[in-house]
Amino acid sequence: GRSRVTRKMLTLPPKEVVVDAVKDNGKVLAAAAVAGVSGWMAYRYWKYGVSVFQPIYGKDGVVAKKEDRKVFFGVCGDQNRGPNPMNPPKTVSDPYYWMRDDKRTARAVITHLNRENAYFAAKTSGLARLKKEIYEEFRSHIKETDEAVPYPHGPFFYYTRTVKGLSYKIHCRKRSVGGHPAGAEQVIMDVNQLAKGKKHCDMQMIEASPEHNIIAFTVDYTGYETYEVFFKDMATGKLLGETIKDTAGEIVWGSDRRTIFYTTLDSEHRPNKVWKHTMGTPQASDELLFTEDDELFWLDLDKTCSGRFLVVRTSSPTRSECHVIDLE
Repeated sequence: GRSRVTRKMLTLPPKEVVVDAVKDNGKVLAAAAVAGVSGWMAYRYWKYGVSVFQPIYGKDGVVAKKEDRKVFFGVCGDQNRGPNPMNPPKTVSDPYYWMRDDKRTARAVITHLNRENAYFAAKTSGLARLKKEIYEEFRSHIKETDEAVPYPHGPFFYYTRTVKGLSYKIHCRKRSVGGHPAGAEQVIMDVNQLAKGKKHCDMQMIEASPEHNIIAFTVDYTGYETYEVFFKDMATGKLLGETIKDTAGEIVWGSDRRTIFYTTLDSEHRPNKVWKHTMGTPQASDELLFTEDDELFWLDLDKTCSGRFLVVRTSSPTRSECHVIDLE
């Protein structure tokens, strides 16, 4: 005969249980709604510095607040104000001095900028299509997949190339054969890979060691123009565990892969010191070679074509001088 399938009837809970459940769920939903509104209000105040009862911007935009602040011109304590500062000093009222934020962390400044950005976005919202058209017009005149002219350096020719759809350069090299680049391409550094998952990526310098087996490069992931030095072993393609932090982004190898020179910044973000780093040793033991105390001068590094001399340049808008170190 046929098998018989029995179906279990659905049994509903008592009415009072259903009513209590609805009430409890209603309380949960109400609490979630309150929490959501409260969170939105807190976020709005954190981002724009205004409550829900205040507009983010007015009809004529965002008006910056004014504060009574005196700014000195001339002699001011032990600050370097040039060779002939005014004495006695003069004072000028600067009601917007509060906007100076060297560390980029002042909430008052950040919320003000957020409000200005919101006003700009609202006023230019109707231009979105035109902006896209202009952007595409610019792109149409650019060869996005392109290659720079290779330059000889030791046993290699080094060059960069770009690929359509990618935002950053790809650094490459080929063997030098008969004074021309030949053979398979070797990718030194794909900056697109470095930038993955980062809000900001600026690789300022990339330099091969004199033996061409170690690549040093400097990267800023914050946008503050303070760079960290990384090292890549070209034999394995992997990064070394060694880094140099808080540099100005400029590096020069010594006479071999054991030594590298770099610069650091002062409190005004001015390159003012030259350091010598020995590979395999901690940064704390690096040797300070030169300090530029004059706040009108900035430092930069270079190496002569022979590779024998390190050149330390220090310059102001009107003067410059060079110091030479024999690397041998």
